[in-house]
Order: sequence, then C-alpha cells, then structure tokens
Amino acid sequence: MSRRKRGPWATRLGVGLASIVGSFAVVANLATAVAVLTGRFLIVSGGADPGLTLEQLPQLIQADERPGHTFTVADLAPQLRVLCAGPSIVAAATILAAVLLLIRALDEIAAGRAFEPPSRRLLGWLSAVLIGGGILQGLLDTAAIAALVASVDYEAIEGLGTNVPRWPWTLIVVGVVVSALSLAFAEGARLKEDVAGVV
Repeated sequence: MSRRKRGPWATRLGVGLASIVGSFAVVANLATAVAVLTGRFLIVSGGADPGLTLEQLPQLIQADERPGHTFTVADLAPQLRVLCAGPSIVAAATILAAVLLLIRALDEIAAGRAFEPPSRRLLGWLSAVLIGGGILQGLLDTAAIAALVASVDYEAIEGLGTNVPRWPWTLIVVGVVVSALSLAFAEGARLKEDVAGVV
C-alpha cells in the first residue's frame, strides 16, 4: 500500500524538478542565442552600452581591440552570428525535447508500463535526443570557433583567445546510460513474456 502512494508522489516530484530545471536551462540558452544573433545584451541598466563585445561570445575568452579600432559582435557577418548562436539553440532544443520525453516516460513507468513497447520507445528517443543533440552542439561550437578565428578583422583585433570547444559530455553520457536502461527494460520485457509463457 505504501509503495503505491509513494509512486505517484515520486513521479510528480521528478516531473516538477525536470520541468523547473529544464525551463531555466532552455531560457538561459535562448537568451544567449538571441544576444549573439542581435549583437546586443537583452537587458542593460544605468545607460550601459548594450553592444556585445567579441570576448562575450561563448566561443571566445579574449578579443583585444587595437587602439583606435572597434569591432563588436554586431560587426560579424550574419551567418557567422547564426553559427555562433547555433550551439545555444541546439542546447535549448535538446533540453526541451529531452524534458518532454522524460516526463512521458516517467508517466508510463509510474503507470506500471515500464516494460511495454511505448515506454521503451520513449527511452530510445530520449537517448537519441541526448546523444545526437550533444554531438551536434559540440560540432557546431567547434565550427564556430574555427570560423571566428578565420573571419575576425585582425586590423581591428589583436590577442584573440578562444575557449575550448564545448562538448556537453554530461548530456552524451546520460544519453548512453538511458540507452543501456532501454536495453535493460527490453530484457525485462522478454523475461516477463517468458514467465507468462511458463505460467
């Protein structure tokens, strides 16, 4: 009896936490993407310059302007800004899709259908989204860094320093774990069918 009462409560808690954390992560990544695409901070106070400097790009840690020159994110070609914003957009989409799939999977498991095909398909999709989204995010960030190094106006900028490409290994590893969990559920379903056949 106590297990039945804890199940829905634990599911609601898991859904709530996933929704809250996921929402914050999606909003943060979208805010970064919009700032990069527009070349401007979304919110400024005290009359501060809303322009985004190059070193505030996620891909850079240093971009010193030469005396008498200015070069900001707004001066980058639009397609390069899109590429630099790409990892944040992919991260937001990956997290949103993963949270929605996780919520549906938790509902299936809480309803006692963990070994049923719909539950296993949801876990399979969740694994694919996490692994695929993580790899795509890493590839885009690597490409953005290379494009920035090749495209920056070095007559205006000196001392350009790049970040290490951001590969979201945590997402990718979680995706692999979810894949293993999906295989375990498939094996559980097979054993359940074997037992039913014996009975």
